[in-house]
Amino acid sequence: MPEDLVKTFNDTLVHSIKETDELLLPLLREYLNNVSDIRMAMSSEVKNIIQSARQLSEITKHNEDLLEFAKTIMILRDMLTPELMEKIKRLTDDKP
Repeated sequence: MPEDLVKTFNDTLVHSIKETDELLLPLLREYLNNVSDIRMAMSSEVKNIIQSARQLSEITKHNEDLLEFAKTIMILRDMLTPELMEKIKRLTDDKP
């Protein structure tokens, strides 16, 4: 009788383990695939962020040059009075 009980217990245990494997392994596989997909997506986004940051850095590096150019244009605008513009026009018109 105890041997039958042990055998029944073992059979039940083996059956339960197989059922658990059949249920959990596909879920675990799907979970791991989802985690892998998320990791890949995040990696791609991080690469995009890094690339955007580099591009932004490159753009802002040239901002200083543009600001200096704009300041120079504003100074030139202030210097070019209508009288000076007329003189420049006369000088360029007089050239052969």
